[in-house]
Amino acid sequence: MQAATSLNRPKKLLLAVVMVAIVAASLVAGYAYYLQTTRVQLRVYAASSLTNLFREYKLSFESQNNVEIILNLASSNTLREQIIGGEVCDVFASASVSEMDLLRSKGLTFQNRSRTLAYNSLVIATPADNPAKLNGLEDLVKKGVRIIVADFKTPLGNYTNQVLSKIESSWGDPNGKYYQKPELEKYKSKILKNVIAYESNAQQVVTKVMNGLADAGFVYLSDVVVKGVGLQGISIPPEFNVKAVYQMAVLTDSPNIHIALAFVDYVFSEEGMQIIQKWGFVKVETP
Repeated sequence: MQAATSLNRPKKLLLAVVMVAIVAASLVAGYAYYLQTTRVQLRVYAASSLTNLFREYKLSFESQNNVEIILNLASSNTLREQIIGGEVCDVFASASVSEMDLLRSKGLTFQNRSRTLAYNSLVIATPADNPAKLNGLEDLVKKGVRIIVADFKTPLGNYTNQVLSKIESSWGDPNGKYYQKPELEKYKSKILKNVIAYESNAQQVVTKVMNGLADAGFVYLSDVVVKGVGLQGISIPPEFNVKAVYQMAVLTDSPNIHIALAFVDYVFSEEGMQIIQKWGFVKVETP
């Protein structure tokens, strides 16, 4: 009897191993099926000036993956406050390095990293028919000109403030080497007297100027160069302009780290970079 019992033990052990393997295989197959049939939600927070760009990313990435991208489009400072306040976010794309730096300083970016996504600059936008007949910087200070800018707390507003200060301290300084004309003296204060609204994000400035609710607005160059947008642009000389730097990061507390990383890789792929240029941004040269 002992011999028979000892002979049965290897068979029982083999059977147990086989059963464990079957159960493990079933679990793996079940999980794979779950991934195929369950649409994962990816929450992407992006600066409002990136609206066109990220709507195209959303459609393209969703068509290639079993993912639903939920876009939250607002000013970068608003999005940063929401993230710090505990709202769930997988990926953040900011129009300002400083907003990303604040998140990084709090340990909220995955592996304490972010990537530069694209560059932009500023331009003065007018409605397509330019009813106020504005042609240059000095025209904006004329009495009755209605100007819209972004709130100075936003990246676009901050960039606008920098541009106004540069113009005033150079072409508008009567004691300076590059002084131009009296209209540009105290340029910032003259412009601000003509401001009729401070908008909470870049997209609102663009929309109101397009709809003729203002004669001009300080916007991103990408908003004007996009074909079909009902705007004209008055250029800002390079020496007064700014280089807006967009950055992108996966968030440390992302519930979907691997998918978030895959989305970022897609954005930085050749296809993603082509979309950046399509919408009027300057792409980052990747090695």
